[in-house]
Amino acid sequence: MGVTRNLWGNFPKTPEGTLPRNILNKQRDYLDEAMEGELISEINHYKEKGKVKFCLSVYPFESDELQTDIVSVTHSINIYPASLKNGVTGEDPWHAEDEGAFIKHLERILSSPDVMNTINRFRLIAAAHKNSNT
Repeated sequence: MGVTRNLWGNFPKTPEGTLPRNILNKQRDYLDEAMEGELISEINHYKEKGKVKFCLSVYPFESDELQTDIVSVTHSINIYPASLKNGVTGEDPWHAEDEGAFIKHLERILSSPDVMNTINRFRLIAAAHKNSNT
């Protein structure tokens, strides 16, 4: 047989938008900057049947046994709808149909009184730990 031609056709332009994980990474960066090392934050990645799940976890410096999932996000290859679950309250997940709704729900979780109280308790623990080592 001769040289085979391109059977793929024309590839579409890469779609616009930001992946939920990238949005969550940016929020983790904001938290890290604001906490100036008092708290440790990580994004953990999990595989679920046909879906991906990632969680933003936080804990006081040198107290990883207190690690708490602040928010978890689950989506399929389609990206949206994406599910967001408040790990502090354990409320039923919210479902975001698009990037705008995702950001709205994420803001609702991250700025909630329950999450803020958790962050402040962790800061108190971190400060007590720091003071006991000086």
